[in-house]
Amino acid sequence: MDLAKSQALVSPSRKQPVALEMLVRKLGPLERQRLAIWIGAGLAGGLALATLSPRQWSRLGALVFGAGAWLLRSPIGPALLAAVLARATADSNADRVINVEVVPAPTAS
Repeated sequence: MDLAKSQALVSPSRKQPVALEMLVRKLGPLERQRLAIWIGAGLAGGLALATLSPRQWSRLGALVFGAGAWLLRSPIGPALLAAVLARATADSNADRVINVEVVPAPTAS
């Protein structure tokens, strides 16, 4: 292999820091924080997988899914689930505004 071919193979790897720099510049602080949360959650999950035994995982799963089933069977559970889903799927703050009109009750005359 001659020098020209080896330079062509090496040059794309030298351009990577520029692309990474542009990506970091385009990301706002919220996206960078979100990325850090994803990375931290992945590390915490990997640590938990490495340290917890299958017995502990089964107990944890039973606890989480049992609590979720209990909550959804309760009278307030479906309303809470709907509120969480509505908040999670809202696009902007304008979608979260609820206008309430208070009308006086009719009086008997």
